[in-house]
Amino acid sequence: MLGVNEHITEENAFNIYPNPASDQAKIKFNKTPEESFHVVAYDVLGKKANKFFVKKLDYDQKINVSLNQFKQGTYFIVIKTQDKKDSEKLLVTYL
Repeated sequence: MLGVNEHITEENAFNIYPNPASDQAKIKFNKTPEESFHVVAYDVLGKKANKFFVKKLDYDQKINVSLNQFKQGTYFIVIKTQDKKDSEKLLVTYL
């Protein structure tokens, strides 16, 4: 299990904004992955909240994540490629 500020890789492969978010969040990659990858969201108890597969990114190195299926709370967004993982925390809030 990951801690709040703990990352699996040495440098952050991506950032999430806005954070906190309510309707939608964007994942911006600092370097475009050269292969397909999975995006997995875990809640603070380690339960998988959502998962999707990305074949290839477009030129702007961003993907949009709809938060409609997420309950309010803290999530860890994990990017998994064949040989590495990276994680960032996301806060989902509703007014």
